[in-house]
Amino acid sequence: MDEYVDIIRHESQTNSLPYWPYSASDNVNNAIHTFPHHTISNASIQQISFQSRYNAVEPNEVRIRLYENIANGSGLDLSMMGDMQDYEDERNYKVIREVYGFHKAHEKYFGRYKTTAKIALIAPGSWPSGLPMQEYRGIQLMLKEAHLSYDIIEDAQLQKRAEDLKKYALILLPDITFLPAASVEVLKELSRNGTHLVATNRSLSDHPEALRELFGAKTTQMEAEGSGYYLTPVHQPIFRRLAGQKMIMWKFNLGKYDWTEQTQKQLPILAKGRPGPPEIIGGHDSTGYYALGLHSYGKTVNALLPVNLGRLYYLHGYQEHKNILLDLIDHLDPHLSKAIQTNAPDRVEVILQEFTENTPAALNKKTTDGLILHLVNLTGFSGNTYFEPLPVRNLTFRLKSSFKPSRIQQLGKSKAIPFTYTNDTVQFVLPELEAFTGIILTK
Repeated sequence: MDEYVDIIRHESQTNSLPYWPYSASDNVNNAIHTFPHHTISNASIQQISFQSRYNAVEPNEVRIRLYENIANGSGLDLSMMGDMQDYEDERNYKVIREVYGFHKAHEKYFGRYKTTAKIALIAPGSWPSGLPMQEYRGIQLMLKEAHLSYDIIEDAQLQKRAEDLKKYALILLPDITFLPAASVEVLKELSRNGTHLVATNRSLSDHPEALRELFGAKTTQMEAEGSGYYLTPVHQPIFRRLAGQKMIMWKFNLGKYDWTEQTQKQLPILAKGRPGPPEIIGGHDSTGYYALGLHSYGKTVNALLPVNLGRLYYLHGYQEHKNILLDLIDHLDPHLSKAIQTNAPDRVEVILQEFTENTPAALNKKTTDGLILHLVNLTGFSGNTYFEPLPVRNLTFRLKSSFKPSRIQQLGKSKAIPFTYTNDTVQFVLPELEAFTGIILTK
């Protein structure tokens, strides 16, 4: 049905742990790049649950959702049970007025965006759930915290997005086990012509021939409990972020795969050995299996991590597991991390878009008017509670830009931001970030 409607309305809900503060970004990014000719509206669901309809979620969670809507290209959308007047939980009204007022004051800059991302993340549907959802969200979390721009596209729509997929330098497949045959052929064509593929966990396990061709891998044991095993990055220069670590702990799935002779094997898997008593620990010898294979295909190198890398980070958040992916991305294409360089904390969400003014006069305009940098401050999110965000000061930015801006200005501020522009890179400092801001780089 999605293809035959004008509007897709999604929902940001709070109904399970761990909480997902990027719900609105996830939903809008997914829908808007999967169905780019549709209007996208993502509703912030006020109620905590069906059984608690008259108790709203925290105001700071609503604020994050609504600002993420703006940053990703959705309009503003709220869903609540009952009337605005005499509603049983009015704590969110101040935040709602704030964000809707901000949107009204600056709406010509919102809604008509063109992506700057060179990474595509393939989603397991529009409502991901279960273990694939955890793998998918964990990979998203790594990218968000590293300020790497990415677009989300549903797995079922790859064939229909084939032409648009050509613009990406790298495509991530987080536990995408099945794809239609035509979509597999799309991935092959993309890889032959310069797009790197990175797949995790059981990806393409329903397509053993494609797994062999694209990644040089064959399944020996697709699912194996990894608790107690280790990965070792020793003598592997790819993993510069893992300096000082000789053994990386594991749990959840740790698949056992055979690799072709042409495939470069990385991250040897070490056996459980003896975890105790303390006086006899050890025996973590090599199992002969590897957690990463790098396989040349066409004009690219594809990477397979037959392990639950995303799920492990989503649930536990150990930095070494994120660093495996970040180092791998840098190895495959070091330019990707150069698009946005900033000292902003990991909990500041950074979304860069090309924009065209959203006015009646510009309705048929095909060219863009500049760049807009959205910053959503998530420093008030503590894992299971949403507090007020902490002000963040003196944020530096280096952004790749094909044009020298005529002016850089923060929305709601009259004074221009000083900047320099050299070698297709614009550099400036934002004095302070509160809950959210948009920075306009005008052509």
